[in-house]
Amino acid sequence: MSELVFTHGDFWSGNTVWDGVRLTGVVDWSGAHRAPRGIDLAWCRQDLALLHGRGDAPDVFLAAYDDAAGVKIRRMRLWDLHAGARAEDRVEEWAPNYEGVARPDLTGERLRARLDAWNDHLLRG
Repeated sequence: MSELVFTHGDFWSGNTVWDGVRLTGVVDWSGAHRAPRGIDLAWCRQDLALLHGRGDAPDVFLAAYDDAAGVKIRRMRLWDLHAGARAEDRVEEWAPNYEGVARPDLTGERLRARLDAWNDHLLRG
């Protein structure tokens, strides 16, 4: 069984605070709970795939996390698929949230296409 840790519950770019390139805070802890760390990591990796489309941002983030935490996340692809399943029926509704982080180009249609591409990538994995 995975180790339970204190998780954010909605860890995505819109809940982070930055000073230039330095992360200075994480906000909106209303969904915080104990859960396997893969839950937050997968949610963030999915957000990076939605933000950047095809690219290596999700893997760069995971490698940096593994290095900083000194922990290699087991079965990351399964956590990613879990996040994708949670987003499947509502990703289009998130477009206004991305407008709030200066990404009005991420329409519901574009978010759907990027989520589908991310999930296809994971399933081929």
